[in-house]
Amino acid sequence: HGGQPPMGRGVPIEDLPGEVFESQRSGDAAFAALVSDADRFTDGSSYLAVSPRTPYNDIVLPFTTLSAAVEGDGSVRQDELAEALDHEIGHHYGVAIDDLAPGDRVTVSVDSPPQVSRHDGYETAFFDFDDLTYTV
Repeated sequence: HGGQPPMGRGVPIEDLPGEVFESQRSGDAAFAALVSDADRFTDGSSYLAVSPRTPYNDIVLPFTTLSAAVEGDGSVRQDELAEALDHEIGHHYGVAIDDLAPGDRVTVSVDSPPQVSRHDGYETAFFDFDDLTYTV
């Protein structure tokens, strides 16, 4: 049945546009990440989008703070990701990255945990996150 997923659900990972990385697990959450070159995101650079969600039903985790460090060519660039909504990606956190090249390593850090309501078994979830590393 195409169209938008139910409220609060992330776009299925297999339906995400761009170069999609294998989803990674950290701190009781799954992190879908992709790189897009779509013009609506950036003017000639690459766009990193990260969608943190619950691992079993793809409920998107809002109000978190993510940053990304890109290592390549001997340099490291660090940026905070901005919360955003897109018609193809859905709710996500994104940042434009100039000169992203194959072999670059992108490390995503969770700087503050998602602010989900603390009930229904979430009392202890989504607090301790390890960094996630993707290779372009």
